[in-house]
Amino acid sequence: VISISLARMSRTTLMASGLALIAVGTALAALSHNIELFTLGRMIAGAGGAALVPSATAAATAIVPPERRGTAIAFVSAGFTLSTAVGAPLGTAIGAIGGWELPLWALAGLAVLLVPAVLVGVRGIPLPAPATFRRRLSALRDRRLVLTVIAGLLMFASFNSVYIFSSTITRAATGGSGSLLAALLFAYGVAGIVGNGFAGPLTD
Repeated sequence: VISISLARMSRTTLMASGLALIAVGTALAALSHNIELFTLGRMIAGAGGAALVPSATAAATAIVPPERRGTAIAFVSAGFTLSTAVGAPLGTAIGAIGGWELPLWALAGLAVLLVPAVLVGVRGIPLPAPATFRRRLSALRDRRLVLTVIAGLLMFASFNSVYIFSSTITRAATGGSGSLLAALLFAYGVAGIVGNGFAGPLTD
């Protein structure tokens, strides 16, 4: 919805705005004292992520030749995979030491620092020709594309249903230790980085 409604906006502005929303939403979640306010903060941060991630992926493919697009997408995806390998374990470890709010404040602060970095360092990204909503939906007439989208949906749903509850699922193995959970998440993330490194060139 965000990518369609803001298709004419500069990718730089859209990515910086997404980071700003992530900062605001994460700070609100860190300040919350009830589940309703925490959920609202996470929704705001989620909207920021929805603006940032597709924009960054589209920007990467727009500045490379067509035959290098797989590698470009893998490069952007490496950042998100790195967040799994380093960010999640680090946040878990920090949370075990200083409470659950501390990793959120660190994330909000990092997002604030990245806003001017994106505005200064990421410029001149070409915008694709605007497409109507009807034209976008017309691609779904291709059965192969629909099956690919369904496969992606099922993969992300299955991944998140396990990953979000990883602390509960692994409790029997970790004994509730945040440090051991961090080690498990780190091992998982490293495997993701290695796989991602092979995926881009293979896609090309």
